[in-house]
Amino acid sequence: MRKALEAGDLDERRMENYFKLQREQARNSASLAEKRSKAKEFGKFVKAVQSENRHRKKGY
Repeated sequence: MRKALEAGDLDERRMENYFKLQREQARNSASLAEKRSKAKEFGKFVKAVQSENRHRKKGY
């Protein structure tokens, strides 16, 4: 792919769209358990960031 980009045979925008479709396909084909796991992981991350921000505001 890199050689095709450098040679001008492949448009960079088309390659980016291809990778975007690959990510979308992976997300759509994920099982329900995988989706729940990712959502739970993100929720924990958000909670940790909010907790850290609260502690900073209080000056701990």
